[in-house]
Amino acid sequence: AHCLGHEGPRSALAQLRRSGLAAGLVAGVSGDGVSDSVACGALFAVSVDLTEAGVARWAEVVGCVLAHARACLRELCDDTLGRLSAELRKVERLNFDFEEDGEVDDLVEGLAALMLAHDGVDREHLLEVAGGCLLAPFDDDAIEVLRVLADPTKCRVELSTAAFRGDECPPEVPCAPGCPRCAGRGGFHAALAKLMPAKPPPPPASNDVPATWAPFAHLATRRPAESPQIEPRFGTEHWTAPVPPSLIEAWSACDDWPALGLPAPNAFVVDAPLLKPGSTKARPAPSNEEEADAERAARACKDFADAWRRRAGGPAKKKRKGKPSSADVALSKLVEGFPAAPDATDAAPALIGDVWVLPRPDRFELPTLYVRARLTGSSKPTVTDAATLQLVSALVADAVAEDLYPATVAGLDYTISAVLDADALALSLKCGGFDEKVPALFDALLRGVRRAADEVVEPRAFAAAKSEVALSLENAWHDADRHARRLRLCCLAPGRRFAPAQRRAALQS
Repeated sequence: AHCLGHEGPRSALAQLRRSGLAAGLVAGVSGDGVSDSVACGALFAVSVDLTEAGVARWAEVVGCVLAHARACLRELCDDTLGRLSAELRKVERLNFDFEEDGEVDDLVEGLAALMLAHDGVDREHLLEVAGGCLLAPFDDDAIEVLRVLADPTKCRVELSTAAFRGDECPPEVPCAPGCPRCAGRGGFHAALAKLMPAKPPPPPASNDVPATWAPFAHLATRRPAESPQIEPRFGTEHWTAPVPPSLIEAWSACDDWPALGLPAPNAFVVDAPLLKPGSTKARPAPSNEEEADAERAARACKDFADAWRRRAGGPAKKKRKGKPSSADVALSKLVEGFPAAPDATDAAPALIGDVWVLPRPDRFELPTLYVRARLTGSSKPTVTDAATLQLVSALVADAVAEDLYPATVAGLDYTISAVLDADALALSLKCGGFDEKVPALFDALLRGVRRAADEVVEPRAFAAAKSEVALSLENAWHDADRHARRLRLCCLAPGRRFAPAQRRAALQS
C-alpha cells in the first residue's frame, strides 16, 4: 500500500495528475467488513478517482498502475526494503507513543478481538498491535501484492461511471405527497430536490486518447447494450465480462511511464521527540479587567446557547417520547459542545512581527506545534469570487501535493482551503504535527504557494482541478449534516454565503 499509494513525484498519482487523468488514488485493504473479512481473506484494491478526461482513458490509467507495480518490483532490494520498513515503523511507533486518549469501550473491544486464538498476537504486544504498530520488518512475502499487480491476468478491474445509468431511470425526487417533513416547514424535500441532479450527464468522450487505448474507451463512456445483472440484496445493476486479450497484452507491455518508482527517503520523519516538561510555576492571578472580559464572554455564550436551546424545545420542556424531529436534532447539534467561557488565566497571543504566537499552556505537554496563515482577498465577494477561490485552492493543493506528501506520511498534516473570513474571502493555510519538523513543513508550504502563483497552470491541470471542484460541489448534498449547516448559513448571511449549487453554476460559467 505504501509503495503503490504514495503521492510523491515518482508515484502513479503524480503521473496521472500531470496528464489530467486522475484527481486521487488510494491503495490498500479497506475496513468495510468485506474487504478485510477474516472468513474470505483480504481484498487489496487500488482505487482511482478519474477526471472527465480520465474516464475515456481508463485503460491507460490501469496501465499506469500496473506499470508502477512493475517499477517498484525492479527497484526493491534488501536496502530499499529495509529503509521503507524502518521509516514506517518509526512513524507508527511515534503515533502509538503520542496517541491521544480514545474511547475505552472501543479499546476493550479491539483488544478482546485480538486475544482470539486465530490472530496469534502475543499478550505483551496487544496494545501495540491495536494501535497499528508494525512490529516486524518487511520481508519478501510482504510485497507479494506487487507481484500480483505486475501480472494483469490476476487482477480484476471495476468501472463505475454515470454513463452506465439508463435513460429509463426516473428522476431522483426525494419529495413524497403528504410528507410530514414538508408540511408546514417550507417544503424541505421540495427545496432539496432542486439541488439534486435528476440524471448526471455522462462524461464527455476525450478526443486525445492514444491509439493503444482508444479501442477500449467506449467501455466506460457508454452503457453496455447487454441487459445488466441485478445484485439481489440492493438491486444494483452491473455487468461482468472477461478482459479482452489485446488489452491484457497492452497492459503487460505498457512502458509509457518511465518516471515511476519507489518513494524517496522521507526527510520529515521525526527520530525521537520527548514530552515537554510541565511548568512548575504558579499561574498568574487574572487582573480585574481580564475577569470582567471573561465574565462578559461567558454571559454572551450562555445567552446564545440558551436562545437556540429554547428554539430546539428547551430544557424545561417535558421530554417527548419517540424519535425527535429533524429540526430538534439539527438545533441540538448546533449548540452541542458550544464553547464555554474562555479561561482568563490562559496567556494572550503575542504579535511578533507579522505572526501571532499563542504560548503553549502548561496543561498541553505533547511535542506538537500548529501554524496557521490566511491570505485575505476581496472584502465584498461575489459568488464568482467564492467559486474562483475554491478553484485556486484546488490548484495550489495540486501544485504542492507531491512535495508535501512525505510530511503526511511522517504524521504531520496540512490543509489549503477557501474560507469566508468575516466579510472577506481568504485562502487558509494550516499545518501542524511534531514541532521539530513543522517549521520546515510550513516553509515548504509557503514556497509551494509562491511557486503555484508564479507558474502558468497547465491546461490539463486546470481542467482536472475544475472537474474535482465541480464534483465536490455537485455531491455536497450527500453529507446531510454539513449540507444543512451550509444552507442555514446561507439563510443567516444572504449575499455573503453561497450554496454549493450557486458556486457550481458560477464555476461552470
